[in-house]
Order: sequence, then C-alpha cells, then structure tokens
Amino acid sequence: MKKILYCVLCSFPFLVLGQNENDLFRFSKSTFQGDARFESMAGSFGALGANFGCSQINPAGFGRFSASQFGAGINISHVKNSSDFNGTTTDATKTPFKMGNLGLVLVNDKSEENRGFLYSQLGIGYNRIDNYTQNTHYQGRLYNSLLDGFTAQGAGVTPENLAFQYPFSTSLAWETYLINYDDQSSTYYSLLTQGDMLHDRDIEQKGGINEWYFSYSANYLNKLYLGVNLGLRSFNYTEKYLHKETLTDTVGTDLRSFDYAYNLKTKGNGANLKIGVIYLPTEALRLGLAVHSPTFAEMTDTWSADMNGYFQDTTYRLAENLKPSAQYVYKVRTPTRFVGSIAYVFGLKGCVNVDLEYVNYRWAFFRGTSKDGNAYYDFKPENATAKSVFQPALNLRVGGELLLTSNLFLRGGYALYPPAFKSEVQAELGNQQIYSAGIGFKTANFVIDLAYKYMTYERNYRAFPESTTRIKTVVNSFALSGAVLF
Repeated sequence: MKKILYCVLCSFPFLVLGQNENDLFRFSKSTFQGDARFESMAGSFGALGANFGCSQINPAGFGRFSASQFGAGINISHVKNSSDFNGTTTDATKTPFKMGNLGLVLVNDKSEENRGFLYSQLGIGYNRIDNYTQNTHYQGRLYNSLLDGFTAQGAGVTPENLAFQYPFSTSLAWETYLINYDDQSSTYYSLLTQGDMLHDRDIEQKGGINEWYFSYSANYLNKLYLGVNLGLRSFNYTEKYLHKETLTDTVGTDLRSFDYAYNLKTKGNGANLKIGVIYLPTEALRLGLAVHSPTFAEMTDTWSADMNGYFQDTTYRLAENLKPSAQYVYKVRTPTRFVGSIAYVFGLKGCVNVDLEYVNYRWAFFRGTSKDGNAYYDFKPENATAKSVFQPALNLRVGGELLLTSNLFLRGGYALYPPAFKSEVQAELGNQQIYSAGIGFKTANFVIDLAYKYMTYERNYRAFPESTTRIKTVVNSFALSGAVLF
C-alpha cells in the first residue's frame, strides 16, 4: 500500500472548508481597468486627471474635467496559462469579453466669475477592477496522491462519524470504497500501490470585481483640485476543478483510477471611500495624493464536492444524498492604499505621469458574522497566518501620451506589481508586469481610443502539500472606448 505521508492535515485548504490567505489576496489585489486611454497608459493617471479611470486612482482627477462627458468601453482578453507539473508542460486558454467601463460626468461651469472654485463635477460610473476568468490544466506523474491526505486526515475518526467530521474529503473516499478502516489502529488505508500516479486536473475560474462609483470634485483657480469618491464593489468568483488520478501499477489492487470534483462560488458586496488632491506648482508640473479606505465587504461562500472510484469490474459513485454542500457568510476588510503621483505636461506636445502606490496586504483580514444562522467564528488562526505570509508592496505605474497631430495621440505605459507574499512562501514567483500601448482620436465633440495591454506573471499552485505546479500566465487584451462631450 502507498505510504501515508501526512500526519496533521486539518489546516490544508484542499481538505477543509474555510477561508484563507489566498482569498484575502484575491479580494485585496487589483490591477485596475478602465477606458482605452486609461488602459493604454497602464492606469497611470494619479496627477493628470480628466479621465473616467481617475475614479480608481485619484478622484481629484475629475476636477480636471471642464466639459461634461459620457463614455463607455469594452475589453476582450486572451488568457494563456502554461503549467509545468514535474517536467510536463500543458497549456490552457480562455478569452473573456467584458464591459470595461461606463461613465458620466456633469460639469458645473463657474469660470466666468474667475474667482474661487471655477468648476465642480458630479460623476457616476462603472469600472471593471479585476478579472478572474481563466482556465488551467496540468498533467503528469507523481508518487504522492490526493488520496493520501484524505486517508491520513481520518485517523481517530470512526467511519460513522466521517460525514460529520470530514464530509468533503475522507467521507467521500470511504463512500466510494477508495479507503478501508483498520479497527485495531483506528486508521484508514488506501487501495493505492507503490507506483506513480498519473495526475490530471482541470481548473476553471470565472468572475471578477466590479465597482460602481459616485464622485464629487472641484477645481480651485486651476491650481488645486479636490475629489471624493464612494465606491460600491461587487465580488463574484467561481472555481471548479476536476482532479483525476490513474494508477500506473495495478498489481495487487482492483482500483484503476478515481476523480474528485470541487466547486466553490463566492459572492459579495462592499463599499469604500477614496479622497484625493492634485496641486499644480506650475502649469507643467502636477502633484497628486490619494488615500483609499479599506473595502468593507460581506461574502457568501457556497461549496459542493463529488467523488468517483473506478475499479476493474465496477464503478462506485456517490448517491445524491451523500454529495456534500455547504454555505457560509463572513466579512472581509481589504488594505488601505496610499497613492502618490507626479506628472509633467510638455505644453501641447504630450505628458508623462508616475504613480507610486503603497499597499500593505498584512492589513487585510476576515471577520466573523452570525448572519443567516451562522455560528460566529473569530478567524484568529486565518488572520494570523495571513499576517505572517503577507508583506507590503509598492506598486509602480508609468504612462505617457504624445500628440502626433492636432487630433491624434500615441500612448504607452508600464506597471509593476511586486509580490504580496513573502518570498519564502513561494505563492507568487516574482513581479506582475504590464506593458501597454494605444492610440486616440479626439475632436471637440467626441473621443475614440484603442489600447493593447500585455500582462505576465508566475505563481505556484498546490493541489495538496506535495503537489506543486508552476504556472506562467500571459494575458493579451484589447480595449476600445469612446466618449461624447457636451
């Protein structure tokens, strides 16, 4: 029989239902998306303003609008994940199509008075903050098995109590005859042999973060710009995976393979507040500062699982009443963000902007709730773990715009997002980088923009502790947007 390799497994995410640092990171991170002009400059607009995307970075940028506008944009991406599992490389792709932004800004013009506040602006709109949609597939040989952990976890728990103690793991293996129970030692043993297992896992992720915003801003003598922004965020995340293992050595066992399916759906809503200021020491030099409050959100997780055992002469499937499902409501607080920006405008020739954004992921945490009959849980272990594995990050965004003719603009940008996890954790492998470019055409009455963005990053995915897959993600995306001035 295959050696039992795990002793204490209750904290491992694949064995128990529960929120962990990966969830906190998913809801706290954002690379920001918006209209095509915003995208083509890598979201670097903290001191420039006059763009709908400013609602995400520095709401004082709305103070730069001197005419009312309505705009909208779409985004299409091609996401490719290349997985390296024990030397075997497998590719998977997904092409999500989403609305990137929708915005309306109404300008109150008092400039004829030529004193005090010259303009004020009311803004309302929508931005896609982050995309989760992607597919991942890996396959290859590994001695260790998902079933090892399920077996070890049940030690000391009698079969009649498995459905209560471990309904999503050991209980499923027991009901599909993949493990047996030893009364003398009160332990379980699997029907695996000493040979390698052929692993095959398909992972499908969908969803993203959307934000509706309401903003107010003001322009004081074309010198000082103030803004405040209320953001209402919705979170939607779905993860489904099917894990399959096939024995390479079947001597002495009737077992041939098994599969395990897991489904997670997270939905939530939250709110945040952003305040910002832009100051012009000179007409060319612009300085920006913004503070983003945490997003306070309430989440609902729904889980379900299934398992099948394939033997030489028969297949064991779970009856419908044995397929587990559960739901839990909890709260999340994401980190505060601080954004400092500097921009320089080269007269009518173009401009450049640099954003530095500080975010300390250690400030993110879970909170319990008794809503919907939940048993209150304080999340102390999960929050302590998150604080120990997270670190602060200083995000960089640089963008520039060049006026080619009186109506035509050429743009480019670069963004760097350092890892949120400490290096020894190895969840993320290096920096997430974004390269962008685009063009724009503007008249007195309308604007149309096109952007291209290339994003790449690497990470480690662990199906269980002894199974590590290195995944390289490459995202090629295009954004098209337009606006009408009135």
